[in-house]
Amino acid sequence: MEEEPKPPENIPGQSGPVILPDQPVPDPLFSPPSGAKAGNGGIPWESLKSRGLFRALAETWAEVMFSPRQFFQNLRDPVPGWIAPLTYAVILGTLGTILSLPGLYLYGTSWITALGLGEGEITGNLIVGMLFFAPVFSFFRTLLFCVVFHIFVRFFGGKRDFKNTLSAVSYSESPDVLSVIPVLGDLIKAVYKPILLIWGLRESQGFSTARATMVVIMPGLLMIFLVMIFAVMFFSMASNFFLSG
Repeated sequence: MEEEPKPPENIPGQSGPVILPDQPVPDPLFSPPSGAKAGNGGIPWESLKSRGLFRALAETWAEVMFSPRQFFQNLRDPVPGWIAPLTYAVILGTLGTILSLPGLYLYGTSWITALGLGEGEITGNLIVGMLFFAPVFSFFRTLLFCVVFHIFVRFFGGKRDFKNTLSAVSYSESPDVLSVIPVLGDLIKAVYKPILLIWGLRESQGFSTARATMVVIMPGLLMIFLVMIFAVMFFSMASNFFLSG
């Protein structure tokens, strides 16, 4: 039989009970938030079997979008796994692609226009190809982002697991469905997704807001820096080529 944990003992000279080494030490930062449900951390998507697919998806999306601070506090608990949050990110990324299709025809605001396709070149085969490719793209994009952000998490002193970072990144994909709103949806996504990611990393990694912000903005700044270096090298090589000729 397992031994019951020993109750706190009063030691002379101490003002209160002292926790002995064989007792679990309560952590006020990473303790389960009030109202958290045992087994799923209070995240509806983590209780998919009991809630059903559509209810769990809708409740999770609504909590992320409208109560993000309360939602991401649930990531303070040990994350049960990586399949559920990654699946959520793939579903939301795919839905975002599907919902962007009307705007693709009417306003040309979808990211597909970045490929240089004209309105007449958007055919049914292209649409089918997008729907087939969207889940694959969302899967690898999410994993890539998680790897990059987790590298910076480690750089800034984060000690928690990769799946904690993956959960923060995955649930921060919720604004993707706003692609259904032409122009405005893309603007909201560009502003709100980084904010959600900062909240998610702060709670899941036990970071301060400042460190979580640095983890989010540093990859972008590094990319801009590398692009600038590449551009300087390219134009320097090009100018030397033409001047020497």
